[in-house]
Amino acid sequence: MPSFLLIAQQTTILIALPVVVLAVLAASVLRARRTASSYRPYFLRYAGWTLLVLGALLTVLYTLRPVAGADVPDRYIDLTPVSDLATQFENARTSGAARFQLVGNLLLLSWLSLGTILTRPMTSVPKITALAAGASLLIECLQYALNNGRITSLSDFVLNTAGAAVVAWAGTRLRPRLERWSTNHTGRRHARTGP
Repeated sequence: MPSFLLIAQQTTILIALPVVVLAVLAASVLRARRTASSYRPYFLRYAGWTLLVLGALLTVLYTLRPVAGADVPDRYIDLTPVSDLATQFENARTSGAARFQLVGNLLLLSWLSLGTILTRPMTSVPKITALAAGASLLIECLQYALNNGRITSLSDFVLNTAGAAVVAWAGTRLRPRLERWSTNHTGRRHARTGP
């Protein structure tokens, strides 16, 4: 991708993120006013759905975009995760690009874990992990079917799923605090307006 297109893409994302956050907050406040309640539960739910939609869109654009001039055979499949992962971790120690790719693979589906926790709070870590595994498998199959110059790699599947599982585990530990944050405000509000 030409550098100016990459800069334009990054600038658009940086501008869009605060706009999206403000839009979600505004929608939450409006919904809370209509129901005479706190905006916080609505904010968490709307933020979760927004995260799922934007995360899915960005993942599709990033993973299914054709790679011009890719030096890989047509529809290449790598089914050696152990050696491939060892190579990736070794390269990440000396190469910034390899480190970025490794971290990117780990965080690729983090939006799916966080979005699911915010929209479906009772979903367990194994279920979220299974959902992420299905999404990662779908991505790898589409890359193979579309022949877009990307490698269909079992190690990418492992990294995507493992990263989503870790984020899901961390999210479930954070979930009680989010629930207290969303309910305590309502409780204090009722206490001030009560008899």
